[in-house]
Amino acid sequence: MAKKAPLEERLLLGVEQLSRRCSVESFPFRDTSELEPLEVTAGQPRAMAALEFGLDTRASGFNVYIAGPSGTGRQSTALSLLRARARAEEVPPDRVYVENFRNPDEPRCLELPSGTARDMARALDERLERLRQELPTLFESQAFETRRQGILRRFETERKRILEEIQAEAESRQFRIQFTEGAVLTVPLLDGEPLKRDQFSLLDEDRRRELAQGSEVLQTRILSAVNELRRGESETRRAVQDLEKEMAREFVGGILRDLVDRFAEVPALLEHLRNLEEDILEHLDEFRRDREERDLLTLFLRGRSASPIERYRLNVFVTHEETQGAPVVYETNPTYYNLFGGIEYRPHNSNLVTDFTMIRAGAVHRASGGYLLLQARDVLSTPFSWDALKRMIRSGEARVENLGEQFRMIPVATLKPQAPAVQVKIVLIGSHHLHHFLLSLDEDFRKFFKVKADFDDEMARTPETELLYARFLARRAKEDGLLPFEAGAVAAMVEYGARLAEHQDRLSTQFMEIADVAREASYWASQASRPRIAASDIHHTLQQRRFRSNLVEDKIQEMIDESILRIEVTGSAVGQVNGLAVLDLGDYEFGRPSRITARVSLGKEGVVDIERECETAGKIHSKGVLILGGFLSGRFAERAPLSVSISVGFEQTYEEVEGDSASSAEIYAILSALSGVPIRQGLAVTGSVDQFGNIQAIGGVNEKVEGFFEVCRSRGLNRRQGVLIPRANLPHLMLRQDVQEAVARGRFHLWAIGHVDEGLEILTGMPAGRPRSDGRYARTTVNGQVQQRLEKMAEDLRDFADGGR
Repeated sequence: MAKKAPLEERLLLGVEQLSRRCSVESFPFRDTSELEPLEVTAGQPRAMAALEFGLDTRASGFNVYIAGPSGTGRQSTALSLLRARARAEEVPPDRVYVENFRNPDEPRCLELPSGTARDMARALDERLERLRQELPTLFESQAFETRRQGILRRFETERKRILEEIQAEAESRQFRIQFTEGAVLTVPLLDGEPLKRDQFSLLDEDRRRELAQGSEVLQTRILSAVNELRRGESETRRAVQDLEKEMAREFVGGILRDLVDRFAEVPALLEHLRNLEEDILEHLDEFRRDREERDLLTLFLRGRSASPIERYRLNVFVTHEETQGAPVVYETNPTYYNLFGGIEYRPHNSNLVTDFTMIRAGAVHRASGGYLLLQARDVLSTPFSWDALKRMIRSGEARVENLGEQFRMIPVATLKPQAPAVQVKIVLIGSHHLHHFLLSLDEDFRKFFKVKADFDDEMARTPETELLYARFLARRAKEDGLLPFEAGAVAAMVEYGARLAEHQDRLSTQFMEIADVAREASYWASQASRPRIAASDIHHTLQQRRFRSNLVEDKIQEMIDESILRIEVTGSAVGQVNGLAVLDLGDYEFGRPSRITARVSLGKEGVVDIERECETAGKIHSKGVLILGGFLSGRFAERAPLSVSISVGFEQTYEEVEGDSASSAEIYAILSALSGVPIRQGLAVTGSVDQFGNIQAIGGVNEKVEGFFEVCRSRGLNRRQGVLIPRANLPHLMLRQDVQEAVARGRFHLWAIGHVDEGLEILTGMPAGRPRSDGRYARTTVNGQVQQRLEKMAEDLRDFADGGR
């Protein structure tokens, strides 16, 4: 029977376990120029299914929220999918604002066939300008003047007849009618001459009475005649006006007839053109005055609206003359006005004035009939946008109004344009945290955004997805003008993608990061005058990226080398072990070893966490320390309580300590301090632990191993250094090439452990020991030494208590 290998050898990792290489031979191409570029985002089947469902569902509230980490292709995927769908959909109608002739403060919004609004506006402007120029000349034409003079002659003939009849009646009564300014006088006659005042006084009473009665009769007749003349004048003016309207109607109708015929199937526009024609006929004098007063002074005094045709123009609100299919609008700055438009003003005579031609559309109006893409954070951080967006979804209308109108203390007269109906599918892009925040705090969010498209930051690593990486790089090379990638460079990028995903069997979908590395690699290849990007360019790029960002790491390494930060990598010590942590600088993460120490003494406090007592420990770390107490009690306090005080702390660590990945290292330090068995200082430990002593997976395993490797390499590798990692982290190993080379040469080592006792034996070189049936451990084991020490301390504590009494 073969002798069983020592535990340290059985758990030792081979170099083939430290990463998963990508085989160049598996790629059916020499470089990416031979590949079809990737057109859609890879590795997001769940998100794509949700997006398809949300976009297909036209029911109310089924708008989409795309959740996921930045850089996973959320925006590019959404835009690509929306544009592809939109091309197969109908183009929505154009929209224009026009004057409301019945209520000018409420301009009307009309729909026109898609792509026709601007042409219609230009055509109408041409005809209006023609009306402005030619309509006044219509009333100077011979035909108009002939018909007008005919009307005036008829009135003059009638007027002359009435005046002659009055004059004849006056003469029959011996009176003469005298017309003065503002009055009509009846002058009595004597022998055919006007009766003078002295002659009138010589008349007898009967004659004077007769003259007075005659004058009264004539005045009545004159008043009747005057009224008849006034009616005649009024009828004449109406006749002239009717003549003007008749001729103008024929003239205006002729000019506008082709527009009427062109848009015969647009009832709303036909109605507007009819109303426009009637309004022109009601304001013919303005066209006449415009011709008479068209000078700079008048235009200055009356402003731009001096032209009588301004109110007849079309304000092109939304046009789709260049749109292919349904509109897709991505609003990158979703302010209230960018989303919902507004009403502009212009200065005029020290005032601000506006009209319907100054109504401007927003992204919501332009996206109606299609899709609107927004960044959720930008919408929420911009005042008033979010509430207005919800009102629009709720009502189906997007009213154009300025923010000031909602907050005025005193209402003022302003435009109130007709609110256009909108039908738009809204797609928000944001983080998972923001999605949870909105679900928790906004009761409307669940009603209005019922579909969540969840973007993952990783995908399974298969030959197919590795090839997708290659096609993605082909796309970047094509769109960004990069050099083509050799198969070896693609393999290096695949390995880097697995490193980002922290898993040998997965690839990162952080394609923004992959694209940045690709661009930098193309630069370095160009600097080296190479026609293609090689694997060495990828490796050099990653080294340069690290070099640009690892100043803090180098400074910490200098402090370790100078013993300012004390880290032991040789020899052995009791109650001291090297723990590992990851420092995140935002753009760079690196591993840093920390010296964890433990001291024991008589007492009943149990495990005292120095970081927690100093309030420099996070909640997860504090939880991990409490788990340590549970482990120690479960193993060594089944018959009697622990009579010990244990202080454990991170030496020379002054920032907050968070996480439980060092809980296994703290256990080793405590067990070493209790047993008096020294721990090898050339080893470092990472891994969390449960109350049964099982070692659990942690994050950042690659950075932690590499961080301790850097310290050991700087101090000098002695073939007895290495790191203990959780066995559960084996699939997560994607270590740097220099670490793999050191392991292959036997200069550095890694062990994968699953239980505290396995690590204890490797760290101390002494068996951890198993409990016998009576719960006792052998004296020659670490656990046996701990058990004896605890029993001795309990006895000493009892003796001390007895002596104290």
